[in-house]
Amino acid sequence: MEQGGVNRLAHKEKTLLSRLSKAKERVEKESSDSTSSMIEVGIAVLGALFGRSSPTKIGRAVSKGSKILKERGDMSRAEERMVAIQDDIEALEYELEDKIDALSEKYNVDNCEIETYTMKPRKTDIDVKSCAIVWRV
Repeated sequence: MEQGGVNRLAHKEKTLLSRLSKAKERVEKESSDSTSSMIEVGIAVLGALFGRSSPTKIGRAVSKGSKILKERGDMSRAEERMVAIQDDIEALEYELEDKIDALSEKYNVDNCEIETYTMKPRKTDIDVKSCAIVWRV
């Protein structure tokens, strides 16, 4: 795999990790929004039941209930987006593993044919720089 392929995969990984980070933040935000909306609806319903009931208070409770449903849908979509990005990252990892396996197979030592070739030395190829005598006692 050439350098351009490596850069392409590295850039793609960086982009996907950035998207995953944003998706996680979005899921956390939608989750906290949903929780706070549920608390608001609970307070509005209790206020409408035990306080002075007015059509306005009941209308607010109903509109907050529909807001919860919308936020649940937002949270569900954010979670689906996060899962899709995680799947994309996993697919990228498999693609990288396949390319690494292909390179390993291509450049495997067992696949290389080694030829033996003998060359006779010539006197002009010999260059003596130092001479020494070594003995062992």
